[in-house]
Amino acid sequence: MSQNNIELKNEETRAWLGDNGIVRIKLGEDWGGEKEEAMEYLIKEIIEIANNLTTKPKLLINLGLAPHHFYSSIYRKKMVKLARKALKELSYEKVAVYGGVGGRAQKIVVSFITAAAGVKNIKLFDTEEEALKWLKEE
Repeated sequence: MSQNNIELKNEETRAWLGDNGIVRIKLGEDWGGEKEEAMEYLIKEIIEIANNLTTKPKLLINLGLAPHHFYSSIYRKKMVKLARKALKELSYEKVAVYGGVGGRAQKIVVSFITAAAGVKNIKLFDTEEEALKWLKEE
């Protein structure tokens, strides 16, 4: 696996270093639920990519095919726990989240997880273009 394209077993969920030093994260159907090991592995890979950068990374998260169980309280608790753990090891500049099939409900869940985990400097967007524009702002 190269530093620029670290992937999980399923190509729908992956992390890689994109243009302008932006760490891109795509969440597929295998994200979450009972597959906590997939979440932990992805976070480990994101931290590895970020640690090889000379500046704090900007993260671009595509919720893509986030599954329906994304809304369950068990899932939210797991995500808060993992986000807190990741924040202890990862220093970042900004996080932009976009996409997904849940629309407004998904945004509420993401807002809950980020607030409960103490994630700062994060914004939710409808499109990748809007998210990239915000990440590139100084």
